[in-house]
Amino acid sequence: MRIVAAPTYRHIFDEPAPQLTELLKDIPTKVIIGVVSVINAELYLKAEEPETHKKILDFLLFRQNQKTKRLIIERIYANAVNSEGAGIAIFSTHLLLEFLHHSLLHYYENEQFIDTNPTQELSIFKAYFLIAEKVNARTKLTKETNSHLDYYRRNTWPTHINQIEINDRINYLNSMVRSKCFFDFLEYDSKFSNYVSSFLQQHQFKDSWSYIFTLVQTIQISHQTEEESRFAPFYINIDISNYTFLDELCLDPKSYSEQFIEGKRNYDGFKDKPLIKFGAKSYLVIDWNLLANKLYNGLIYDFFSRSGIAQEPSFKNTKSPFIAFKKFISEYSIENYLFKRLISSIFKGTYSTPYFSDQAGQGLPDAYIRVGKRIFIFEIKDAFFPTQAVESYNYDQIVSKIDEKYNTDKKGTGQLIKHFLRLREKPFEPSSYSKLKLKTRNLVIYPIIIYTDTFFSLPGVMLYLQQRLRERITQEGMDKDFQQIKSLSFFNIDFLIENLDLLQKKENSLDRIIDYVLREITKREKRYERKRKIRDLLDWKDNFEIIASKMLDLKVSRDYVRTIFNELDLNQKGVD
Repeated sequence: MRIVAAPTYRHIFDEPAPQLTELLKDIPTKVIIGVVSVINAELYLKAEEPETHKKILDFLLFRQNQKTKRLIIERIYANAVNSEGAGIAIFSTHLLLEFLHHSLLHYYENEQFIDTNPTQELSIFKAYFLIAEKVNARTKLTKETNSHLDYYRRNTWPTHINQIEINDRINYLNSMVRSKCFFDFLEYDSKFSNYVSSFLQQHQFKDSWSYIFTLVQTIQISHQTEEESRFAPFYINIDISNYTFLDELCLDPKSYSEQFIEGKRNYDGFKDKPLIKFGAKSYLVIDWNLLANKLYNGLIYDFFSRSGIAQEPSFKNTKSPFIAFKKFISEYSIENYLFKRLISSIFKGTYSTPYFSDQAGQGLPDAYIRVGKRIFIFEIKDAFFPTQAVESYNYDQIVSKIDEKYNTDKKGTGQLIKHFLRLREKPFEPSSYSKLKLKTRNLVIYPIIIYTDTFFSLPGVMLYLQQRLRERITQEGMDKDFQQIKSLSFFNIDFLIENLDLLQKKENSLDRIIDYVLREITKREKRYERKRKIRDLLDWKDNFEIIASKMLDLKVSRDYVRTIFNELDLNQKGVD
């Protein structure tokens, strides 16, 4: 996860900060759009590389005199180098989108404009760092906290959460799997198949795979840098007759301010319309990652808006039709369709039978699997992190929404406690403990919560929920009811998708991975308590997936594509 705290205006320039509108008043908005697109294209694949930031600096300062350029670069690097050796962090997509948002709100057009001069180019450069300063000013350092973890959460979550979706690169394969399951469920396992046909036929796609692959091929243009080009591709230039759907993804710069004058609402305008059309066949890409978002997250809204399904009474006659549709997809496409297939595949061959909530009855786990004395309790929550909280820059609002989704008596940690209470009396199986020749004092329980919204990958959320669950266990006096209740595992469903072939292997069984992650967290906590270094604190709060990747041998020969297609039954429909 790449989180950026860029240098700000006051770090670089010995002058009072000007007003943004004054700084950019003579520069047409189309110039800002072009600059943002060029830089975002460079960051898309190589944001972690120091050379990328140096290249962008050279691009922006190309026509400045050597004295100005040298002074600026010296000050930038003095403030951008991390003392822990993490490299530089100068340019960030989330700050560039803030810049673009401001520019579009103050749209300016000049048909006689030919090119920028060095003064205007320096103004554009200054404007970026002025934006960084304004963003940083939205939060204040909190010094009075209960612990080092509490200090970390209160002083990073408000700024980090706003960057997660924008700065984290979308995995094409994960999104393709999710979108194919979405289409297949609606087309073959629901009464809404006609809307799939309507959505696809609008742009002459013969089936869902055609739509998915066409979008992937479009996004892969971002990888196709031409030898003679200085920059990564930042536009799409194609035969429009085969890609008419791209027109629906185009933002109108002139009308942007009418919709977003009150605020950008977590970049909704750019997520909905990540392209800008220019000419008959060309599209400027605001950000390739936002276009990749259309593979799944953006697809859900696009489908709802354009297929006609929004007129279905079961959605239309609700207080919030899209939320009703999203809940429907969550329950049936994600939880009952994709999740069940993933779990059944992972535990195949372990001499165990998965039990799912719809089989066992109301109030039972989303999935229950027992392998000998080891019991896995799964809860999956396909919940959105509310935009209002993401945009709040307020720790209390953020943690309140985390609690609301995953830490109440009825959701998340509270659900797990109810399952533990049931297990104290009897298993989630037809047979009793005596018939199974099991004693509760010998059981090892693995509680697992799976999320689907990337905002919940905020560093430190798993540790926070582990603490809350452990408090509930202590309150219920369960510490000695079982041999062990493991600390909570909290990870994205994408972890199961992208590692499905590895998780089927005995050496990578889920219990072994969880045990490794929990041991590693304990080691990292002790290392931080001993050394008190920032790097060790950052390592301690790492997400489940990041730590687990250290154990999984990702260099081994894999059979991922065949496994994912066969186990999730993606071969069957819509493929010639």
